[in-house]
Amino acid sequence: MSGWDEAGLPPRVARMVAQADAREAVEAKRAQAEREARNEAVHAEVVEFYRQQAEARGEDITALEVATGRVSGRSLADIFADAQQAGDFEDAVAAARAARETGSGPVPVFAGEPILHEAPRARGAIGQRMFNTYRHWQELRAARQRVDAAEDSLAGDYGFVCDAPPCRPREIELVGPGHGWSAGGEFR
Repeated sequence: MSGWDEAGLPPRVARMVAQADAREAVEAKRAQAEREARNEAVHAEVVEFYRQQAEARGEDITALEVATGRVSGRSLADIFADAQQAGDFEDAVAAARAARETGSGPVPVFAGEPILHEAPRARGAIGQRMFNTYRHWQELRAARQRVDAAEDSLAGDYGFVCDAPPCRPREIELVGPGHGWSAGGEFR
């Protein structure tokens, strides 16, 4: 059986089978690369969507946390609660719009200055350091302003109780060598 391969096929047929196998392997590699690229794109979209949702919730997520996957997940109950809240908000907006368009509904009345309440925002480590630095700077600035105001209020006050105008301290005259106090405490 010379001229036959170990599978028992003629050389020409064996060559055609090998070529077909090679083409299938190349096609499988190309399909795998396409699948991986699609999966990577979908993953990037999901991560970006999660980051946007976390930012909308007031959470501070760094790029390093997103890249390393150290972000905390959310339970289904949290997701459904947020969806319910968003749906209720959209319903309230639609009801207010309908009431405004038809002219029925309550008329807004303002009884005084509005009070704006700031929602607390989660801060990361860098944001907390920046906030504390700014807060300390403001406190230092306020303290310096208080000291300056106290010094300005005491500008003409010399601590005298009498009504006489303050006098200037006498200037010391240096008379020359050998005159004045010595190092031993004697006057010469």
